[in-house]
Parts: sequence; structure tokens; C-alpha cells
Amino acid sequence: MASWAPCDWSETQRWWQTCEVAVQSTGNKVFHHPIAGTLTLDWDTLASSTAPDQHIVVWTAEPGSPSHKGLRVLAAAAQQAAETSTLPDSVRERLT
Repeated sequence: MASWAPCDWSETQRWWQTCEVAVQSTGNKVFHHPIAGTLTLDWDTLASSTAPDQHIVVWTAEPGSPSHKGLRVLAAAAQQAAETSTLPDSVRERLT
């Protein structure tokens, strides 16, 4: 760290204290879905250092895995339901 630190260490400390750094948490979870079957999904959570009560959670499945195929089945089922249901247009548009 000393090789890149500026000569004025107090300035570096002040910069570091105001730096906005996101906190990330990761893991995986198994879901048992009645249509898609067993889904093993990885999750990543990102939180803002300026608004720690707000988080973004991203769920993913390994490409080509049974879980990935299950998510595609759910997406197709949601599309079909949106096209054939009596949902309000605004809701149907969000699903397609």
C-alpha cells in the first residue's frame, strides 16, 4: 500500500472514509417448485453503503443445468398464462 499511497496520509484516510463500497453476499438455495421441480439457484446480494437498507438480490442457475432448464419452463408457463389469462393488460405486458 505504501507504494501507491500519496505523501499526505490524512488525505488518503479522508478519501477512504468517504468511499462508497458495496457489500456483497453470496450463497445458494434449493427450491422445490410444483412445475419446475427442484431448482438449485445461486444468489448474490449487493447493498449500497449509502443506503444499507436497500439490497439487490440476483438469482442465477448454472447454464445448461436442470435448474436452468426449470427456469426456462417457468418463463414459458408465465408467458402462456399471460397470453391466455384474464389478467389486466398492464400485468400481462410485464409478463411477456
